[in-house]
Amino acid sequence: MVLHRSNNDKLILECTEEHDRSLKRVLLFNQL
Repeated sequence: MVLHRSNNDKLILECTEEHDRSLKRVLLFNQL
């Protein structure tokens, strides 16, 4: 998994599809 910021200053996740689901869940929780 790689976390980096794009030109839009948005976090971009580069990961495998298996981790994608769990990561999205974590990101959603972080946004709450």
